[in-house]
Amino acid sequence: MQKARSALNETQAFYAGLVRRYRQGRFNANTVKEALDALVQARQAMMEAIINYNISLVRYDLTRNTIFTKYAIDIDSVVDALRRRRHPNLDFVTSVLSRGTFVESS
Repeated sequence: MQKARSALNETQAFYAGLVRRYRQGRFNANTVKEALDALVQARQAMMEAIINYNISLVRYDLTRNTIFTKYAIDIDSVVDALRRRRHPNLDFVTSVLSRGTFVESS
């Protein structure tokens, strides 16, 4: 994530400098467009890094079996809601909860 952040900062600085020089007539619009495309890609990479980091944190909590207490999720109310809706994953959820372990499916 640190690499993505530094790449984003460098790309932003490059784009700002290029736009400044474009206004002075030193670069054409195509060069500015390519720099803007690079900036958008750097921002997207940064967002993907943040999202992947947050997913990893949730998976870590899931493997430690602390996800429900950390986010104050009442398991009984979730299972009851699934029963009321006759949810197709209810059997899976109840079997996982009865084992006391959480297995990540691929």
